[in-house]
Amino acid sequence: MIFINELLPNPVGADAKGEFIELWNNGTAPVNLNGWILRTDAKKRFKLSGMIDPNGYLLLPRSETKLSLKNTDGKIFLYDAVGAQVDQSAFDGSAPEGESFNRVGYRADANSAAIQQFVWGKPTPGTKNGVAAETNISEAYYRTGISLNSYSLNGVSVAGLSLFTGMIFAAILWYAMKRDKYIAQLFFGGDEDFRR
Repeated sequence: MIFINELLPNPVGADAKGEFIELWNNGTAPVNLNGWILRTDAKKRFKLSGMIDPNGYLLLPRSETKLSLKNTDGKIFLYDAVGAQVDQSAFDGSAPEGESFNRVGYRADANSAAIQQFVWGKPTPGTKNGVAAETNISEAYYRTGISLNSYSLNGVSVAGLSLFTGMIFAAILWYAMKRDKYIAQLFFGGDEDFRR
């Protein structure tokens, strides 16, 4: 499986020069990354290409991906060539300057949710993470297989959709009452002045 293995969102110095994302292939066969996509929570995308060797690492500096990582409450997602989410990494709070977010564990539960374990530590770009998992573990749960192009309704779009539906219903009702006196009587108790 391909994992987001390490993130450096808040390097010492300029973010544009020091930020990176590292992927890791924990499998026993090479994986073709052509068509795979990295996406930030700001919806910016980077299309991957090439191969990643078994137990190999792929270092992706910001200068190559043009993906800016958030220094606070950051998220990044990895999708395969058919657009299914295979991994994500997320942290809450502020990223410590000069420390990377390192994967130290992963497991899947019975409901197909992934449980990732990360800790902040010394950056190890392109090599095995060298941090211990004894303290300050950040655990996050997320679903795998979510489509890159899935549409979800947030509170604003639900409110807008509800308002639009209500307006359409009101317009249809108004038209029906103007055309049929029985509908007007049903709602207004026979007030004939309403129809004029």
